[in-house]
Amino acid sequence: MTLRVGTFATGAATIDIRKVGRGRVEFLLDCNSGSKFGDDTSVAAGTLSQQQARELMTRLVDETPWLQRALAMQLVEQLLEHGTEGTEKK
Repeated sequence: MTLRVGTFATGAATIDIRKVGRGRVEFLLDCNSGSKFGDDTSVAAGTLSQQQARELMTRLVDETPWLQRALAMQLVEQLLEHGTEGTEKK
């Protein structure tokens, strides 16, 4: 799955995550157009367990306000486009 979030004016990133088997994921978080994460890096990539990848990505999001906003806006856009019908648990 590849997700592009944000704008070049406020911060943008490409997020690519692929399951590679045995509970592991290959991931790439790549800031675009000079954007940086809160720890002053611009790329995070590797193959980790799902738990390790979750912890790393959560830390990067927690430390990066523009990424928090970009992901929230992406969610809003998806909700408006697709709605939530059929997602209620019975």
